[in-house]
Amino acid sequence: MTCMGGRPLMGLGSKIFDPYEARLPIERIKELYKTSNGKYVAPQAIEMLMSADKYIHQIAVIGDQRKFVGAIIIPDIEALNQYAEQKGIACRGKALLARDDIFRFLESRVEERQKDLASYEKIKRIILVDTPFSMEMGELTDTLKLRREVILERYKEVIEAIYAE
Repeated sequence: MTCMGGRPLMGLGSKIFDPYEARLPIERIKELYKTSNGKYVAPQAIEMLMSADKYIHQIAVIGDQRKFVGAIIIPDIEALNQYAEQKGIACRGKALLARDDIFRFLESRVEERQKDLASYEKIKRIILVDTPFSMEMGELTDTLKLRREVILERYKEVIEAIYAE
């Protein structure tokens, strides 16, 4: 696979963006997930799309060798506090994450953001977590990239639960 200048893309996934079939890199191939249905999903592209939502602080898309795409979401607590105040919800902070109405609200935010994605790329289930990913816990590199293996291991039980249903 080559780019416009004939140079190899060196392990990058690419997409055709113009009528001259110029390929531009979109994601490192080693970062692509292959679902159990054989479809390839670019988790970083989905994460960037979702991270633009003011209620989502951090997100890790999961789904490699799984039947659907899921996500671990760390909500923006300050934004949720403001939402709760507007809606007349009495509790604040991390206690909001235990509420069904807040869970449904965040699910609807995810649905709205991913409306233009292919069905196999869409996040089907989410897990809400109150502790941000950090370098201290080994979940982020020093360049703030997700260490997916560490995150998958740390949240293994809840991940298995959403795929067991």
